[in-house]
Amino acid sequence: MSERQLNRIEVLIQVTRGAMTAVTVANVLGLSRRLRCP
Repeated sequence: MSERQLNRIEVLIQVTRGAMTAVTVANVLGLSRRLRCP
């Protein structure tokens, strides 16, 4: 796995644990507003 993929997995784990909000994750992963707010 690439470093980018590992970072995404780590961030998603934090979301499932409640340590990060979905908006924060979207910012960390570089997702646009359109992608994070359907």
